[in-house]
Amino acid sequence: MAQKVSLDELKSIANKIFELGANQLNANEKRIAQSYKNEIDELIWNLEFKYKNRKITVPDPVVLEKAKLKIAQKLLIHDQDDLSSEELEIYNANKKEIDSVKTQLIESINNKNKKNDQSVELNTEDKSQFTPGTPEISKEIKLKIKDKNYAEGPKSYQINEHVQISSSIINDTFNIDYIFQDHNTVSRNFQYSFDKKLVNILIEKFGFNKQIIEPFYYTNDSGYELHTKNMMTKLQNGLFILNDDSINVNHQSFINYYKKFAKPLSEYIINTLVSDDKDTEMDRIRFTMSFIQDISYGQPSFDHGDWMYNGVATPPEILLLGYGDCDSKTYLFISILSYLIDIDKVVIIITENHFLSAIANDSISNGQGIDIEGVRYYYTDTAGPGRVDIGEIELKKAIKQTIKVS
Repeated sequence: MAQKVSLDELKSIANKIFELGANQLNANEKRIAQSYKNEIDELIWNLEFKYKNRKITVPDPVVLEKAKLKIAQKLLIHDQDDLSSEELEIYNANKKEIDSVKTQLIESINNKNKKNDQSVELNTEDKSQFTPGTPEISKEIKLKIKDKNYAEGPKSYQINEHVQISSSIINDTFNIDYIFQDHNTVSRNFQYSFDKKLVNILIEKFGFNKQIIEPFYYTNDSGYELHTKNMMTKLQNGLFILNDDSINVNHQSFINYYKKFAKPLSEYIINTLVSDDKDTEMDRIRFTMSFIQDISYGQPSFDHGDWMYNGVATPPEILLLGYGDCDSKTYLFISILSYLIDIDKVVIIITENHFLSAIANDSISNGQGIDIEGVRYYYTDTAGPGRVDIGEIELKKAIKQTIKVS
């Protein structure tokens, strides 16, 4: 029978092996290490991972300059709260200089000429099926750890005739050129440049390795507790969550993480509506619905090897690759709305075969929707390519779940 030991004792043995080697263990520690091999191996793996990914501030001027640039790039999309403790220390000590670099980066991106000869066009002129060209963009999506399959292209691809969407690569930026029709059928053109490195970081965040859910054999409660804790942490880090016996996208975490990417899109919508003198809450909702609906419909199949993505494209991938399905586009829709309206008015609706959102709005007197705690939420279906208005869609399947967004 295995000797009962605490988690702290296992950690102490794992640290000793990691720092000094297994030959430095005493006889009792060796017996424990042999009895709890899986748990010890997991702890050592975590130590190795932290060691490989540690950030050390080196007083080397070249290293410091690179760190300043990296922090400035990170702050283009992220807030200061997202900086590591080491990055925050460097930022506070060099705030003026890093802010200046950030300003220069923004100006550089805004001044990119989208017709530059170095650009690589993603052609989507063929309206009937997904055309070649995506690999040109996907080759520039460089993930350090995870693997994604972009080669297959989307399933059930559909695009509206009036839509043109293309991606290009200019130096260190991904560039989006998207022609669509707004809620008043006025043709609009959204153009924007995103920093390539930061987009790669955003895409890398999402996903989990299926090896973490493979059968695990443990000898006592502490081993089970350690394995479960590690599994939950890895799922959370990939924006997933374990619900009963299934692994699902953590809706709130996913929206919170990617809404920073959606901020330029929300600013474009506000600026356009203000310019048209039509900046009401309903106009914001309906304009955003049209913006998302006109993005081509296509079901992603990104799973590759041991890496799983549950058929979801992240907001950057939707714009870069030019398509998304019902859940992917709903996430992008809500991420944009978080800057446009009170997000407490939004709920996620999940049926047996569909994923959409619903919004509470006092200016609507009737329409299809759902009553939750005395409040009427009207369905906002952004899957496309159909352009249904708020409250127009009638659900064909019973609702399985409603989730409030906050």
